[in-house]
Amino acid sequence: MERFRAWRRPAGLGFAGMLTVAALAVASSALARQREAGTATPATDRVRIGTYDSRAVAIAYGRSKAFLSRVNELREQHTRATGAGDQKSADRLAQEAQALQLRIHLQGFSNAPVDDILAKVSDRLPELAQRRGVAAVVSSADYRDDARVEVVDVTDDLTALFEPDEQTQKVIADLKRQAPLPIEQVARMDHAKH
Repeated sequence: MERFRAWRRPAGLGFAGMLTVAALAVASSALARQREAGTATPATDRVRIGTYDSRAVAIAYGRSKAFLSRVNELREQHTRATGAGDQKSADRLAQEAQALQLRIHLQGFSNAPVDDILAKVSDRLPELAQRRGVAAVVSSADYRDDARVEVVDVTDDLTALFEPDEQTQKVIADLKRQAPLPIEQVARMDHAKH
């Protein structure tokens, strides 16, 4: 633990990059222990890292029953507050709904982190990782040594956790064929129209 406290973030390395570096460090440490114990084989010398398209995860969640239930709950609370003449609560709820809409758009159209979404299924991630044989699940591997790291796309596994319907699966498939929009462009969108 002490060596991690002494570690400093390299200049230019963002949060996602730091997570990737940390995941590779953990996986490399596990591989080193396997080698020391004599249980590593040439076939297992490559660390398998699961990566995903964060936009697909955001779309799967954004069209899920859980998310739509939250939106409907906010709408109903807003209607009740407005009906009761509680403008302060109505304004607060309207701002909360706008922030929620902005966040899901930044995540679904660009590449904003989806850690808040994955937190909703965090208890299911270890089983997914074990089933796919990956040492970590990260949004991307900004750099990897292909001789030591095998990247496994777990996007479909993650989106399945939100039980997407057929239409959502089609939207996700179309999305995967397009590059993410620049985050600044998404931030300037009129989110009330989307």
